[in-house]
Parts: sequence; C-alpha cells; structure tokens
Amino acid sequence: MKKSFIVNIKLITVLIFLFNSSIILNAQSGREGGGGGLSLRGKVTDDAGKALRGASVQAVWLRDSTSKKGAITDRDGKFSIDGLRRGEHRVEVSFVGFERYIKSINLSPDNNDIGTLKLKPGDVRLGEITVEGEIVRQEQREDTTIYNADAFKVNPDATTEDLLKKMPGVTVERDGTVQAQGENIRKVLIDGKEFFGDDPTVAIKSLPAEIIDKIQVFDQASDQAQFTGFDDGNSQKTLNIITKSDKGRGNFGKLYAGYGTDDRYWGGGNVNYFQGDMRLSVIGLTNNINQQNFAVSDVLSATGASAPNRPSFAGARGPGRGGGSARGMGSAADFLTGQQNGISTTNSIGLNYSDRWSEGMTFTGSYFFNLSNNDNVSLVARNFFVDPDAEQMYNETNAAFTDNFNHRLNARFDYQIDSSHSILFTPRINFQANDYNSNVDGITSFNSVDVNRTENDYQSDLQAFSIDNSLLYRYKFAKKGRTFSMQLSNNVNKNSGNTYLLSNNTIFDVTAVNQFEFNQDGDILGDGYRLNSELNYTEPITEFTLLQFSYNPSYTVSNSDKEVYNLQPGEENFRFLDTMLTNNFENIYFQQRGGLSMMYNKDKTNITLGMDYQAADLQGRQVFPFDAETNFTFGDFLPNLRIQHNLSKTTNIRFNYRTSTSAPSLSQLQNVVDNSNPVLLRAGNQDLKQNYTHTIMTRFGTSDFRSSSFLFAFGMLRFTNDYIANSLLTARRDTVIDNIPLFAGSQLSRPVNLDGYVNGRLFAAFGRPVPFLKSNFNIRSGVVYSKTPGLINDRLNEANNFSINSGVVLSSNISQNFDFTLSYSGNYTIVENSLLPEQNNNYFIHVANGSVNWILWGKLVLNTELFHNLYKGLEQEFDQEFILWNASIGFKFLENNAAELRLSVYDILGQNNSITRNVTEIYLEDLRTQVLQRYFMLTITYNLRRFG
Repeated sequence: MKKSFIVNIKLITVLIFLFNSSIILNAQSGREGGGGGLSLRGKVTDDAGKALRGASVQAVWLRDSTSKKGAITDRDGKFSIDGLRRGEHRVEVSFVGFERYIKSINLSPDNNDIGTLKLKPGDVRLGEITVEGEIVRQEQREDTTIYNADAFKVNPDATTEDLLKKMPGVTVERDGTVQAQGENIRKVLIDGKEFFGDDPTVAIKSLPAEIIDKIQVFDQASDQAQFTGFDDGNSQKTLNIITKSDKGRGNFGKLYAGYGTDDRYWGGGNVNYFQGDMRLSVIGLTNNINQQNFAVSDVLSATGASAPNRPSFAGARGPGRGGGSARGMGSAADFLTGQQNGISTTNSIGLNYSDRWSEGMTFTGSYFFNLSNNDNVSLVARNFFVDPDAEQMYNETNAAFTDNFNHRLNARFDYQIDSSHSILFTPRINFQANDYNSNVDGITSFNSVDVNRTENDYQSDLQAFSIDNSLLYRYKFAKKGRTFSMQLSNNVNKNSGNTYLLSNNTIFDVTAVNQFEFNQDGDILGDGYRLNSELNYTEPITEFTLLQFSYNPSYTVSNSDKEVYNLQPGEENFRFLDTMLTNNFENIYFQQRGGLSMMYNKDKTNITLGMDYQAADLQGRQVFPFDAETNFTFGDFLPNLRIQHNLSKTTNIRFNYRTSTSAPSLSQLQNVVDNSNPVLLRAGNQDLKQNYTHTIMTRFGTSDFRSSSFLFAFGMLRFTNDYIANSLLTARRDTVIDNIPLFAGSQLSRPVNLDGYVNGRLFAAFGRPVPFLKSNFNIRSGVVYSKTPGLINDRLNEANNFSINSGVVLSSNISQNFDFTLSYSGNYTIVENSLLPEQNNNYFIHVANGSVNWILWGKLVLNTELFHNLYKGLEQEFDQEFILWNASIGFKFLENNAAELRLSVYDILGQNNSITRNVTEIYLEDLRTQVLQRYFMLTITYNLRRFG
C-alpha cells in the first residue's frame, strides 16, 4: 500500500503541473497571440463559371508554413476558412480533373474575400476528343487516394458498399469488413465530418451511391498529431465521402419491410435530413435473418465467439452468409458487425446529428441501441500439439444461447476560440448487459481412445459500463512553428454479474469408469479507472526543421473480485466458498514516457526521427485466498522513424519504424481458475511482464491518369519480446498442478512471457479498366507469415503459419441497368510446428463468386448471386465444397420508381454451411456453426429522394 500511495502522490504532482502549464500558456497567449479570428471567403468554379462542389481549399500563413487551415467547397462552390491570422497567405485549391490553383492574399478585416477562383481542366480527363466523357477513376495525391464516383456505374438503388466493391484497391469482405490498400477501414467521414462515431458499417450500408461525388482514402492521424504535424502512430485508415453539390440539402433514405417462410422477417430503414452544416440521420432495423446495420460495442468481450467456455475464434463467419475462413491467431476487432456465429434476431436503432452551432463551435454526436438474441449450435474438432506418442483430440458439440443488450453514446465538441486557441472535447459512454447459456458435450481422446467426457450447463448474467472522456487543448504561438498542445483523458469502467455451472464428468480408466459432478454459482465484480495526459511542444530550428518535446504520464488501476460457491446437493440454499476458484486481485500500472523528435520537411521529402524513454511500474496484489504481491519496474528506449517521399504528384513511398510496449490485462494477471469447461481449465499469471514490440511498415502507391490504372504495395513486419503466449499442461493421469486438481485428459492453460513472436505481411493490388468489356479489372495478392511461441507440457513449440492468398475481380461498368461482378479468392496455408512436425498440415480454401443485377424496361429487376466454396486439407468431416445460390425478382412502381416489390429466395440449393479453421501455438481446430438455410422472402421498399 505504501508503494500505491507514492504512485498516487506522483500522479497528483503530474496533474498539478499540467494544469499550471495550461494557466501559464493562456496568460502568455495574450502577449504572443498575434491577433486572429479572421475568416477567408471565396468561390471555386471551372473556367466556364460552373460551381465546383467538394474542391479542397487550403490557406497557408506565409510567416509560418506549418500554420495551415482548410475547407471543402459547398454546393455553390463557396468556402469559408475561419480562425486565420492577419497577413500574407497562400491559397491552394485542388480538385480531381483540374490543375492545382494557387493565389496569394494579404488577409485583413477589410480584405477577406478572395473572390472567384477559376480552375482549368488538367490532364486527368482521358481522351475527351476520342473517348467522349471518359473520366479518370482515381488520383493519387501524396498519401491520399481519390476515387471519382462517376467513373463507376452502379444500379440506381446501389449503396456505398456496392460502389466500393468496384474501386481498385478496395475490397468488401462477406462479413462486412472493408479493406483499402490491404488495411481495414476504421472510420468513415461525410464531407470531412464524423458519421455515427467510429463505426464504418453504418455509412457504407445506408448511404446511397447516387449522392457520392468522390471518395478519399487516407491515414487520418490523431487530433493531436494533426495539430503538431508529428506522427504519434495512432493513425486510422479512413474513408471520406464527398457528397455531390446538389445533394447537400434535402431528405433521402429508404424504408423496407419483408416477411417470408419459416417466419423469417426483416424491416427497417434510414432517413437522412441534410441542410448544409446541419445533418440529422436516423437508422433502424428489426429482423431474424442475421442482418446488422451498425457495429455492436462489446465492453464485456462476451458476445458471439468471445463468450465464456469458448476461445476467440478469429475469422469466424456469420451464418446466413455462408462461406468460411482460415486464419491464424489475431486480435479481436474493435466492434462486432453482427455477422456472428449462429442465427441472430436483432432490434436496433441509431441517431447521428452534426451542426455548426456558432462561428467557432461544431458538434457531432451519435447514439446506438442494440438488442440481439443469438442461437448457435457448433461442432469443434481440435487437435493439440502435445506428444509425438499420443495424438490428443478434443471434439465438442455446443448449443449456445445469447441475449445481448447494448447502448452506445459518443460526441465531439470542437471549439475554435480564436486563431491561436482551440479546444476539442470527446466523451463516450458504453453500457452492455449479456445473458449467456451453453450446453457442452465434449470428449477428449488419446490415440482415438476416449479418456474423459464432460457434459455441462454454463450460464452467466453480466453487466458492464465504460465512460471515456478526452479534452485536447491546442495553442499556436506567434513565432513560426512554435505550438503547445495538452490532452487529458480518463476512463472509468465497471462490470458485475453472476455465473452458474452444472457439470457431469466421466473418466474412462483402464479398470473403471469414474464420475463426479460440479454444482457451482459465482459472483463477479470488477472496476477500474485510467488517467492519462499528453503534452507536446514544438519549436522551429530552421526553415525546414522542427523539434518536438513530448511527455506522457498515465495511471491505471484495475480491481477484480471473483467468488465461487459450491452448492450442496439435496440441501436447498446451502453453499460454501470454493477457495481454489475464488480470488481478489488489484493491479496498478503507472507509466511515464518522454522524448524528443525532429522533423525535416522540404519539397517532396518528409523525415521524422524520434527517441522516447519510458519508465513503467507494474504492481499486482492478491488479497484472497492469500496475500501475495508482485512488482515489476521497466525502463525502455522507444525509437521511431518515419520517411515519406513523393516521387511525383501521383507516386509516393512511405517507410515507418516504431516501437511500443503493452502491459498484460487484468484477466491475464489474475491467478484464478476458470472452470466454465472442467476439461479445459484456464488461469492467469500474476508474474507476467509487459511486452516490447518492433514494427516496420512500408507503402508504395502510384496511379496513371491516362490508362486509369493503379498500383499499390504494402509490407509489414512485427516482432515482439516477452510476447504473452499460452502455456498448456495436459494430465495423462489424475494429478495436481499448483494445487489445481486435474483428471486424466484435462488441461490447464496459462499466459506466459516468451520471446520469438514474429508476424509479417506483404500485399499488392493492381487495377485498370478493360475497355472492350466496359469493365474494371482488379487483382490483389499477398503473403502472410507468423511464428508464435508457446509452451506445451513445459516444452517450447513454435507454430509457423505461412499463407499465400490471391484474388481477382471483374466488375461491369456498362450501365446503371446492367451490373455484373465476377470474383475469385484463394488461400493456401502451410502450418508447421517445431514440437510435433508429424502434425504439420497444408490446407486450401477458395470462394468463387458471380452476381448479376439487371433492370429490364426500367421496371423489372432481376438479381442473382452464386458462391462456390471449397475446403481441402481440413478434418475429414469438414473437408467439403458447397454452393450458396441466392436470387430475386422485383418490380418498381410509383413516381420515379420510388417503390419496389421483390420476391427473394435465399440458399436455393439448401447447401449453405459455415466452416472455419483456426491455428494457434498449441492446437489446430476446425469449427462448424449453425447457419440459415433456404427460405423465401417478400419485401416492399420505398426510396426517399428529395433534394434542393
């Protein structure tokens, strides 16, 4: 406790320093502010005087080239840039298809209107004499890729998701994940503003393609990094959707309802009200066919595949979609998109609002509600890398039922006080309740001989909430390049609930069969908080060189109290505490990080080099069932290097090297046994240390406007010291390990620190039009490698996974009335492990897809899609191929074809399946989950389109 008191004193001292710094700098701003608060107005048109919507306008203060502000032109081509300083500015205007425009203005209160800026057509329009109207598909500007939506023809009812599928370098997976240039899209902006928080699912599924003018793909830095200009490694792959000039005001959306065989139903819609800066969107959905219109925040890590009694099945496919995947171990996504294992019933609603409240204040906020019920029956075949003399298999049937209830609220207040000061406040609130019930029948065998069987009923009723707040203060001094920013953030979280386990277990001995039963209930209570601050100060050294001093202290406290009681058979309300399964644990992590970075920026080259030093103290204290303390102190140097070079306006290359550390989680540290599956026990390890990771990343992108081709390449290599791996102990006979009884065939898994983790990836994508087919051709290929260390019965095993994947897409660009897509994706994986090479395995999975959407006579709509799935090299009962065939016919009516009546058939052949292979350092497993099969659905849809 004395050490905790000292740490708290350190933290209080740091916070006092931060707030005093803020007061001092505010006082200094009155002396060095240099005036401010001016606005620059103007209008952008083509050389014929037609307004250009979505043009990018940037004003650069000539006294300080790092002082930049920008805006996007509205439907009338007008723009307004607020918070500028008095004096000479260089105004730069860029727009796809036109030459870059540069003009200077001496900004003052009496001279703040730059007038009309006319852009001349550039060389990005293709063959306007020989090929009438052909437009370039995409443009590469430094590290930003810009797609022209008009160059991709989609049907009139297409969504943003349908449009993205046609764009080179962009893929939309069948589980809804969007990837651009080999990386997952984490955020979607609408005209530069957040849309439903950080959830990319909503925009791509709800926004109609017809309102989109352009789509930008880039790495968005954190708010603090955007201000300082120094990359802090917290960038997110982002899509910015620029709407068309005549779609900025009006109402649009879609309402639909359908009912089908087997009591299948769905209904919902989205309505959007856009009036310039004020934008209001509402979405809703109810169905029992596994559809989800936005992501579900999983505070408890208890939804779907992450539920108790089941390890995380990376890459599991959602039922109702069919298909499957094969991936090694990976981190869970930030959100679940609803495509979970099993059959889900979903009721959800979402609201998004954004507006400019005053000259300097903008607001964006969103709210989500989700209520889902999931039923899933799964089959598991797991082969452990245990012993060359004994092949250990675990086969399981699990019937699981989950009710999940979730609220999510986030907001963003951006206040530009004047040209020097600004404040950004971003609060977030999450609440989740989860009820889970599983019935497991699992059998463990050695060399095809059964050694144990478990039949158990596990139930949990859990609740949790999490509150996050972040306050960012930014200040720009009068001196060129001198800035200060301070970010304060905190998190408060709490979870509670109870569990129940009834388990019947059988041990098959050579001479006898032994049986025993568990009848237990448990109480879980956990809470914690985190305080974090980050200070950055930049100082110019030369015209092209800038220094940054940074300091980042953080303080995290986590508590967990788990009590498990054994229920006495035959005696009502009698229970006694099981001390082996009961634990009370507190974890404190105090970290201080500071460093110096230098950035050189001239012409086409930007280089950033930095070195941080991090001192961290990790304390763990167990107070029950006995007192125990651990204390680790870490001191690490954390170098980083970033190089960006623009070979031309359309070609650039980037290199990034960074180091980082990561502390173990509370669940990994807490030394308590989880017996939700009595044959697969799990426990924590309070002796865990933080890991240290090196990450190297490089990117190359180029485009050719004349051929409208695009090439992108991406490479990543990551290796980790003190990687938190798994240690697996298997009991060949009844035994006791660390006071934990294990019966024959049962296992105990714990996290341990091991060196040697390596993960690498190469990815390349190329695309260009095929004129004689009036189609777009895209091809992508990649290699993924991972080496994951683990301990199996105290012996080191290194699982090496090497995967080669490739895919091609041919998508039509004929007309809005005829749309087809042909695609193929194949993945060949080699699995090798050092401990048991005789269990090495190679397997192959492919998915071939074809889809057609045809509108006849402007009224009749025919749609069909076909998926061929092939699995080779898996366990015998999972090694198969099947076809998923869907089709529909619809009829449009009312004015402007606003309504449609459609009859759809899902899984016409009744072959749909869901198969997944997962490979870890301790086992290889195949998983089959419950899926939706053939049903008919009659749906009526109404499209709302009122603009102007």
